[in-house]
Amino acid sequence: MSLGKNWKTGSPELDKFRNRGLLLGFIFPVCIMMPLVLYIFYLDAAQRFDPGFWLYTKKVFSTLHNFANVFSLSVLGNLALFFMNLKRNNLWGARGILIATMFYALVVFIVKILEGGLE
Repeated sequence: MSLGKNWKTGSPELDKFRNRGLLLGFIFPVCIMMPLVLYIFYLDAAQRFDPGFWLYTKKVFSTLHNFANVFSLSVLGNLALFFMNLKRNNLWGARGILIATMFYALVVFIVKILEGGLE
């Protein structure tokens, strides 16, 4: 993708390139990592008792404490995306992923406060 001579002035191609990292940073933890983390936890719970994946997911999301733990582990997937973008020298993508990660960290912090304290 050629950014052209005026990449500093904000060409439409650059704006599309900038927003891709932010979008990926918001979507990846929720749509890909959270089901993966839930499935890994379910495999551990299924060894002791088998409640079924959807029932287990409903139980996890019924309390704020469990939700905050699963969500914070899901956001760790952004770490791999961030370093992949840095390795490819995609600094705008890395910046967008970092902004999304900071937003999710704020959400986890607020949920932990609402839950009853940081333990």
